[in-house]
Amino acid sequence: MLAARRLLTDCIRPIMPNYKFRGSWQTWAKQVDLMLRVDGRTQEQVNFILGWLQSPGRNPEFWRTVILSTANLREKWDKLEASIRRDRIAQEHPPSKGERGVQNIAEWARQKVAEREVKEKENADDDG
Repeated sequence: MLAARRLLTDCIRPIMPNYKFRGSWQTWAKQVDLMLRVDGRTQEQVNFILGWLQSPGRNPEFWRTVILSTANLREKWDKLEASIRRDRIAQEHPPSKGERGVQNIAEWARQKVAEREVKEKENADDDG
């Protein structure tokens, strides 16, 4: 159970290095115990979700800012699980031609903005 808290703190530290962890290790472990005994989760499920939280992507990145304790994990479990399912479905079904077009336009726009920023920096360096 303490391993789950350690995994969760490992998720939080990189994005919020100054986060003040509330509660004791025992308090966090109690929430994991409740997830396992009362909610019927398995240790494998808990480990999977904590591993997913550490994976790259927009959804895990969002959830890392929400799940800041084992109590949050327990409270938000169902929403988190639904989010993971959505991610998996999206990975199984590649974007349509129209969606790819939108993604390409967005990438093109990001590239143009980056190019403009480089030019502006070069101009500022020349002026300064």
